[in-house]
Amino acid sequence: VIERFMSPSTQIIACDGALNRCLDRDLEPTIVIGDLDSVTPEVLSAFRAAGGRVIERENQDHNDLSKALSYARENGAESCIVFGATGGDEQHTWANLLTCAASLMEVICVGPEQIYRFPTPLHEYSIEVGADTLFSLFALPKAEGIRLSGTTFTLEDETIVMGSQGVHNQCNSGRVELSFTEGCLMMM
Repeated sequence: VIERFMSPSTQIIACDGALNRCLDRDLEPTIVIGDLDSVTPEVLSAFRAAGGRVIERENQDHNDLSKALSYARENGAESCIVFGATGGDEQHTWANLLTCAASLMEVICVGPEQIYRFPTPLHEYSIEVGADTLFSLFALPKAEGIRLSGTTFTLEDETIVMGSQGVHNQCNSGRVELSFTEGCLMMM
């Protein structure tokens, strides 16, 4: 699944203990970031010896995903694809999804059963989702100027607020065209 999303310019940033899982699956991150309480010292030492960059951020007010997204944004990234953030317990899943929503970048969070997209305002998106695919669009807490087409229920310069307004729409053409001017959206 990860290889499908990778490109030649992809940089892999492992969040703390995810370094262990990446290396077990022959994925070679360029950076590991976090408070480093979940990665084994042996793996961390071998990663450094192989030329990997280690960034320790001990701040416990933010989770390791937040640290990674902030680092990526600080270093010029405009988008990020996140793996492994929704496969654990529900509390961590919610914390990670809200962390993605709070990012100033476009974030795609790939889970075992869902893909969560957090587009950014003032961009035009053409998202391939497959014909007849059901999806939901949620405002967190409000999004304005929404344009949505290629779907059963279209929107033209609409505002939605947090709640069930955008649940169970359907893609008609295989592509969803989406833009909005202000706020935060999650497409599930």
